[in-house]
Amino acid sequence: MNFLPIKGVWGAFFLLSSAVTLWFCVQASLQLIPYWRLSEETHGYIDNFLVQEITQEKYAVRAFYHYQVGDQTYKGETTFKAPIFLNPAAAKQHIEKYWNEKEWDVWYSLKTPSYASLQKLFPFKAIFNAVLSVGVLFYFVWLRSYVAKMS
Repeated sequence: MNFLPIKGVWGAFFLLSSAVTLWFCVQASLQLIPYWRLSEETHGYIDNFLVQEITQEKYAVRAFYHYQVGDQTYKGETTFKAPIFLNPAAAKQHIEKYWNEKEWDVWYSLKTPSYASLQKLFPFKAIFNAVLSVGVLFYFVWLRSYVAKMS
């Protein structure tokens, strides 16, 4: 028993694939925009670190710092996306062992110098997912035209 005609199945599949591709492309764009905004670099000085609970078994380090752009001094804060720790003791140990220097590189926006971060991560995974989903979408479009030619 055939509930949907073949064209309807291909249409539904194409819409679903298009929606997934759109989702991944939007996610990649939303992660690329902050990366591109942080176009300039200067030196900043750490005021202090805090350990912040994300979930019950995930902890991140939050840094408070100040930096200067031209004659203006700015204060900023960054919650590091990586590394993530399983408990606060591990985060504190990491801070003491690896992050004991006071001077750090600060990336900031040229147009809005108050927009800054100590961490500038390129969204490899999001871009990979977007490119992969576009490739899968084009493959299914090609497959549809190939099957139509063979019929």
